[in-house]
Amino acid sequence: MLLLDLAAGATWFAGRYGDGQPDALRLFLVWALPGLVFLCGLLTRERKARRAAAGALPQRLRLPGIPLPALPPPKPSLPIPPAPLPAPRAVMAPESAPPAPGLRWSRLLLWIGVAIAVDLAPIGIAYQLGWLTLTYGDQQLAATRAATALWALPLLVLLAVRFYERTLRGRLYQEALESWGAPAAWTLSLLCGTALALPAIAPGLSISEPAFVAAALVTALAREIGSTVLYRASGLLAAGIFRGTLLFVDFYLIADWLAPVFPSANYVTSGDVFYLLRAASPLVAALLLVRFLPARAAQAPGLPTAVPAA
Repeated sequence: MLLLDLAAGATWFAGRYGDGQPDALRLFLVWALPGLVFLCGLLTRERKARRAAAGALPQRLRLPGIPLPALPPPKPSLPIPPAPLPAPRAVMAPESAPPAPGLRWSRLLLWIGVAIAVDLAPIGIAYQLGWLTLTYGDQQLAATRAATALWALPLLVLLAVRFYERTLRGRLYQEALESWGAPAAWTLSLLCGTALALPAIAPGLSISEPAFVAAALVTALAREIGSTVLYRASGLLAAGIFRGTLLFVDFYLIADWLAPVFPSANYVTSGDVFYLLRAASPLVAALLLVRFLPARAAQAPGLPTAVPAA
């Protein structure tokens, strides 16, 4: 509920105070909004109860309104030696046990690159077919595009991992999965992630062009699917690389019709065929990730966290 309320408030704020101020709006959408998402994750954190020592009894049992005295200590008894067990073929210490199998980073980065290329392919296809026209907005960013990538891309990846993915996947998805199962976890994660894209898609819920809004919402939903698949396949870092790279493309390289601001370049189009292609391509990218990146195997308790091989 906090994330949905934040999405509604940010959408209103972007429509009320972002009109005619692209730099301030980009600052809010790219840097301030993720911080608020991270704050929502902190506010909903539950303190985990400390585990009691093995064999320890509670000092006081409490019933509703009736305090009971502490139980007497258990009577001492001689330990009974356990029956000998058959020796296993190979016994490994917990520290040396192999982690749960994961994907190699070479394969993981390959599929992240393929998904991003497929997601953004309609822009190049439409440009070659004459369906869109490239324009230029912020000339300062256009002149220093390479220098901007040196600081903006790593920071956006870090921001996506620490703020967005840690809240949407590491907390919301994971805790919903443990409490209510996979369908609820997928639904909540995709719903909240797509809602948080509304401030960039329709500031103030202004829907002047329904085809554009529909294509942008489908694109945002498909990207949330891709992030969830990458999280299940590898973890927060893989999902953050995917999200952070697309954030850089959307807000600093080209506007990509998901940002109501003018970064270094933008494009304009009015054809519904392009919107259809723009919505279908991210779905194809998400389906490719679903097909070729399976979820990690369940990890046994007490084993170290799985780390993809280099």
